[in-house]
Amino acid sequence: MKRILRKVFYAPSAYTAGGVYERIDEVKDVDDVLSLQSDSGYIFEPVKGGLTGNAFKYRVYWQTGVSGNPFTEVADGTNISSAMCEAVVLGE
Repeated sequence: MKRILRKVFYAPSAYTAGGVYERIDEVKDVDDVLSLQSDSGYIFEPVKGGLTGNAFKYRVYWQTGVSGNPFTEVADGTNISSAMCEAVVLGE
């Protein structure tokens, strides 16, 4: 039976460029990431094709501070553990 779940989690203390996985223990499989929301100043985005079992992969971006510049992925190894995110996922 498919369920929609909400999970609040913190980003890692050593970010991995290209994205990191978050596990949803309440389901066997994650079918889709419906939303990722954060008020930390970082932008969380699910990685297309990044579903594996009960986990999903996401990337984190930040604004460089220069007006008009696009968001930049957080650098490899950066501590962003104070950034909290709320995920809404579809799983079973």
